[in-house]
Amino acid sequence: MKILRTLLRVLVGTVFIFSGFVKGVDPMGTVFRMEDYFLAFGISWADPAAVPLTIFLCALEFLLGISLLFNLWIRMTSWFLLAMMAYFTVLTFFDAVYNLVPDCGCFGEVIKLSNVGTFLKTLVLMTMVIPVFLWRNKYRSTLSVASES
Repeated sequence: MKILRTLLRVLVGTVFIFSGFVKGVDPMGTVFRMEDYFLAFGISWADPAAVPLTIFLCALEFLLGISLLFNLWIRMTSWFLLAMMAYFTVLTFFDAVYNLVPDCGCFGEVIKLSNVGTFLKTLVLMTMVIPVFLWRNKYRSTLSVASES
């Protein structure tokens, strides 16, 4: 069971590092996707927030991936991960059903997925994130806290 826990943690971490990195390489591409979503949901007034939200999203994805990969702060990381994946599962579901935006930009310009493909990818990731979340108390950090003497 420990092997499965480790495998899921490392796999999800790697996907998040990759996703955050490729979005960070081309942040303007992610900004354009975010503006497409704002337009699709009728909140184009939020366009000025696209750049800061893109920077935040790239950094969050990358840091969550690093945290998972190196087994750091797993209890807190798993909560952020579950919330983020729940949000994106709902978002990609609506995108798959109503075809709101032609490309989600999940992996920047590196990997292009259809809206249905994006939703299926999100479901697969969610099936890996849920066990990581449920097992969050079984992971032991690679960093130990120094005790005060």
